[in-house]
Amino acid sequence: MNQKLQSCEYTGIGGLVKFNSRNFTWQLDTGAGFNVIFEQLAKELGFVGDEEDSAVLFSANRTKNASQSIKGVALEFSGLKVKTDFYTMATGRENLLLIGLQTLQGLEVTVYLQQKMIKMRR
Repeated sequence: MNQKLQSCEYTGIGGLVKFNSRNFTWQLDTGAGFNVIFEQLAKELGFVGDEEDSAVLFSANRTKNASQSIKGVALEFSGLKVKTDFYTMATGRENLLLIGLQTLQGLEVTVYLQQKMIKMRR
């Protein structure tokens, strides 16, 4: 299944997330309903993309990227655990890790864009 997805809104809001017992910096992408991980970082973490569930992503500078989905990735945000899907991006910022609003909504997180703050329930 091919999809056309766009990721373009920079918020400057983010934090730390834990994958495989390692912490990584992530950034909120309010313009996307999906998550994006730099392809090389996904490989380093041992994640394998699903070639049958591919997409075309457009980065903030409108660069077109072929992408594959990675299903059921376990994440931990400040003790809150969730499994979610990612799309890979081969070009762009190294160690790119964008989290879409749907992942945070599943954790009942409140995002305050004007204050550049995220409140996680505990």
